[in-house]
Amino acid sequence: MTTKLSSAPMVFAVLCQLGLIAVEGRDFSLLTEENSRDQFKYLQMPNSYRACLQQVCNEITDAVIKSHGNMGYIRMIMDQVPGKMKDVVQLLTEVI
Repeated sequence: MTTKLSSAPMVFAVLCQLGLIAVEGRDFSLLTEENSRDQFKYLQMPNSYRACLQQVCNEITDAVIKSHGNMGYIRMIMDQVPGKMKDVVQLLTEVI
């Protein structure tokens, strides 16, 4: 899991570089005679590379924000574990 998380900054850096290249160059379509719209079922506008790149960046941003919130919730729950374990040990020692 650490490997996957540590590679995230590199992914963002690559996407930023692609974005800079896309802004400087001419926009192009991902659709060709070999690649029909059916092959890009998740892309809203496969006729524009810039729009596709922006869509991917937006989806990644949304995923990171959602995972950040979920990780905060998990941390909050995990912070309660030591206290709960003390309660369990105390109850067990009282019973035994």
